[in-house]
Amino acid sequence: MLTISNLTAIINSNFTLGPISFSARPNQIVTLLGENGSGKTSFLRSLLGETPTSGTANIGNLDLLQTTPAERAKVVALVPQIEQVPFHFTVKETVLMGCLPHNTHREESPADHFRTDEALETLQITHLHCRYVHELSGGERQRTLIARAIAQNPTLLLLDEPTAHVDLKTRKNLLETLQTLSQNRIIILTTHDIAFGTQIADSVIALKNGEQSLTQTQTTLDAQSLSNLFNVEIEITTNKLTGRTYARPVN
Repeated sequence: MLTISNLTAIINSNFTLGPISFSARPNQIVTLLGENGSGKTSFLRSLLGETPTSGTANIGNLDLLQTTPAERAKVVALVPQIEQVPFHFTVKETVLMGCLPHNTHREESPADHFRTDEALETLQITHLHCRYVHELSGGERQRTLIARAIAQNPTLLLLDEPTAHVDLKTRKNLLETLQTLSQNRIIILTTHDIAFGTQIADSVIALKNGEQSLTQTQTTLDAQSLSNLFNVEIEITTNKLTGRTYARPVN
C-alpha cells in the first residue's frame, strides 16, 4: 500500500509543489495529469528524495522520504521521459543495470541474468538483446528502459510522460504492457495526454501550478471539471473493446 500524505516540495524560489495526498494499492495505476510546468515530474522526483520535501510517502512501513537511496532503489524505479544511455551499451547490458540495487556484491549473478531475461521477454524485446541502445527507435528504447526498471523488481514503478515521442501503434502497445506490469505493483505515470492517461488509470490526479486540483477514479470521471481544468471541451466516452470509460478532448 502506498500512502502519500501532505507531500510538499520546494522546487525553487518561485515554485512549490503540493500539498499532495492520495493512496494506491498493488495492481493499481495512478495517472498524474497536467500541462507542462504543472509539477508532474517534480512530484516523481520528490518521491526519489531529490528535492527538499515535507509530509510522508510510505510503502508499507518504509517512508520513501526518509530512507536511504540504496533502500529506496529496492522498492522504487523510475523510467524518465528522456534519457540517453551513455557509451555503447547493448539492450541486455542496459536492462541488467536494473539488478544493481539488489546485488550486494556488485557482481552479476545467475539470478541477475534470469531476472534480466525475464524482463526482456515481458517487454517483448528479447530479439534486441545484442543491439546497441543508441541504434533503437524511440519505442524500442522506451521498452528497454521500462525493462531495466522491471529488472529492478520495484513495488512502485514511476513513468514520466511514457507516451512522449512514440507513434500511435507504440502507444497502444504501451497501454496493454502497463496494464500487465501493474500486476502486484503500483504504477504512477505522468502525462498531458488526457485520453491515454484516463483510459489506463484506476485513479486520476490533476496538477495545476503545483497544486492537486482534481482527484477522480476511472469510473467517476467528470467532463465538466476536466474541461474547466484544461480550458478545453472534454467528453467522457467508452472504449468499445475494453469497456473502460475515459476522457478525451472534443474534436
